Amino acid sequence: MLGICGFSENTKIEIDHKDGRKEDWRVSNPATQQITDFQPLCKAANDAKRQICKECKQTGLRWNAQNIKGNPYPFYEGNENYTDELGCKGCYQYDPVEYRKKCVIRISKEASEHTTDFIMRKLYPEENI
Repeated sequence: MLGICGFSENTKIEIDHKDGRKEDWRVSNPATQQITDFQPLCKAANDAKRQICKECKQTGLRWNAQNIKGNPYPFYEGNENYTDELGCKGCYQYDPVEYRKKCVIRISKEASEHTTDFIMRKLYPEENI
């Protein structure tokens, strides 16, 4: 989780499984795992993520990224319900960097759509567009 930091043992960088459930046998096998299956997190963030993923596994409800002030969307793919098909992908905890990239794309598309509507209303106010 990007956003947790400090000055102690908690700032030590750890290698974390992106998939908090750790049920993917491909990722568990050193011969088949890929570097993209992991992410660097400070100890504090990894500890927080571990608890969040534990709760998701128990409830089937994924963590809402809007729990962090400034995050505009709850998920970058899927919704709050964990599914075997999507797995952890789409959850902020799975990949905060990918979350941010997808948010930039989504915000840009939404801004573009609203900008077009605004310009059309300014240029052609009497037409029903």
